[in-house]
Amino acid sequence: MVGLGIDTGGTCTDAVIYDSVKGEVLSTGKTLTTRHCLEEGIEAAIRILDQKQLKEVAFVSLSTTLATNACVENRGGRVKLLFIGANRKVLNQVYKEYGFESLDDVLVIDGYPEGGYVDPVPPDWDALEQMIEEGVFEGAEAIGIVQMYPQRGNAFEEEAKKRLSGRYSVPVVCGSALFSDLNIIRRGAGTFLNVRLIPVIQAFLDSVKKVLSNLGISVPVYIVRSDGTLMNEAFALEHPVETLLCGPAASALGGAWMCEEKDALIVDIGGTTSDIAILRDDAAVTVDDGIKINGWKTFVKGMFIDTFGLGGDSAVHYEGKQVFLEDYRVIPVSMITAQYPELAERIGELAGRKYYFEKNPYEGFVLQREITPEEPATEWERSFCKALKEGPLLIEEARNVGDKFRFDQNVAPLEAAEIVKRFGLTPTDMMHIRGDFNGYHTQSAADAVKIMGKVSGLDSEKIPDLVYDAFVKKLTVNIQRILIERGGPVYREGIPDEIRKLLSHLYDNETEDLFHTDFCSHMPIIGVGGPSHIFMDRVAEKLHTRAILPKHAMVANAIGTLAGRVVVKQQLEIVYRSAMENPGYCFFLDGVRDSRDEFDDAVSIVEKHLLVKAEQIAKERGARGEITHKVNVEKKEDMFYSSLFLSGGTVTVTVYGSII
Repeated sequence: MVGLGIDTGGTCTDAVIYDSVKGEVLSTGKTLTTRHCLEEGIEAAIRILDQKQLKEVAFVSLSTTLATNACVENRGGRVKLLFIGANRKVLNQVYKEYGFESLDDVLVIDGYPEGGYVDPVPPDWDALEQMIEEGVFEGAEAIGIVQMYPQRGNAFEEEAKKRLSGRYSVPVVCGSALFSDLNIIRRGAGTFLNVRLIPVIQAFLDSVKKVLSNLGISVPVYIVRSDGTLMNEAFALEHPVETLLCGPAASALGGAWMCEEKDALIVDIGGTTSDIAILRDDAAVTVDDGIKINGWKTFVKGMFIDTFGLGGDSAVHYEGKQVFLEDYRVIPVSMITAQYPELAERIGELAGRKYYFEKNPYEGFVLQREITPEEPATEWERSFCKALKEGPLLIEEARNVGDKFRFDQNVAPLEAAEIVKRFGLTPTDMMHIRGDFNGYHTQSAADAVKIMGKVSGLDSEKIPDLVYDAFVKKLTVNIQRILIERGGPVYREGIPDEIRKLLSHLYDNETEDLFHTDFCSHMPIIGVGGPSHIFMDRVAEKLHTRAILPKHAMVANAIGTLAGRVVVKQQLEIVYRSAMENPGYCFFLDGVRDSRDEFDDAVSIVEKHLLVKAEQIAKERGARGEITHKVNVEKKEDMFYSSLFLSGGTVTVTVYGSII
């Protein structure tokens, strides 16, 4: 069966056609992501593919960084969250620790579920009806509902959903459909983030479907989840939070699929960031307690991905005689001048000057989009954007558009809103000069490096090598940091700044006479992403390991979208209770308490229940082929009068479903 994989990243959009029967990549395409109109970049990447093979496609699988970017940039839809049974006092004390900026869009009513070990408290439905009558939920694009103890059933959530859905024609999502973990505030944070991302993923899927419709492709659509597994379009629209970090997850899957290593580091170098995943025992390492991103604490059980600012488009700067790479992205000089030939001429003229008034005179700005009439903007911001409509401006030219002494402060909000974008020297430009990549305007990159040499005092002929050295150093030191943090619990929350400085110092001074250090890893490095072949051998040498560069490393993310399957994990706890009318091994099935005298009997009932539930969810997520499963029972023993006693355990059922 032939599948089409599409990855929309922050810099590039990739597409690939893959034959799952032969296990072959048939065709690949790569183009720039068009953020102002996603379908343009998506369609451009698909049109690069073999059009005859495209007609054989039976399904489409997607990955994207859009949800991740929206979370990092604190963007999303207007939403409301309803807690049923949350402690108001605790919520007011800790909400910021879980990512909430305020509680303006968070509502609480009383209610404690039946089936527990304390007296139940019926939900305060009158309070909810009053909120509805007062218009509290008006204007929300989506609503989330979270109740106490979802392990005992979600009857409260379902009833609230019924009441709200009857009044509002917007998505209403139950938190129990997303997470079953105990911490209600953390479940609430994940649910709030989920409903806020619904418009983001809706827009992405609409763009993809519009392109597919234009191309006459009508097949099932899947999207990669945070853990590398798949879900169908309908499920994704209700669970967009599960697409967090799905782009890097797809790259990791693609890298693992193309190699036969059971243990490896998978390093994906993109235009903006580098993403690192870890493969252990032929399986990707996952986060222990849920994804944490930009202050949000969720229960999304995603793949472990460490992301840091380092890519082909990282800004190149200098301090004294040291060249370094910023964490942020700029448009490469070679790329912007290929689009605007008149700018190439101005940079060429600039290279012939003897004196400069700017530290980085080859940098400048280009308009990304116009300011809408509804957006608040200063008179200077509108005049600056009007000037950029005529074409990009070098930094010296840009400062002349009024108020030159406050230029940096004035332009910062426009950059943050991505209304204007800065261009400058990047590793991509150095690749052009060294002949490792020739996609844009090489002469402009060389002219800009010549200017940098004049203003910095560095030998311009050596600058490309210095940039490559800085790239290898930053990548190597970050890999060392990650290995230390994952090597044990001591630094799991991050290594101190002093150790970061030590790693950097040891890298620069490895030939010290007084001592010598080596940082070794037994795991090979699988390099994916466009520039990985340029740097990975040198990084592997620094870590005393080997580099693996798969054939289709440049489009590993798109390949990864086709390498996944539907996986559903369901878990339930069994606890021995003696202080009951019917003592025994107790468990809850859909909110109803049950118990058995023998632990194995309880396990048998729980296992059958979880298997039915997991298979049902797998089919809802899009599993169409053969479904298999495995069961894991973890027993728990406690001391009772100086002897061990089986006090219960946890039953986990994992279902695997194919989409073909």
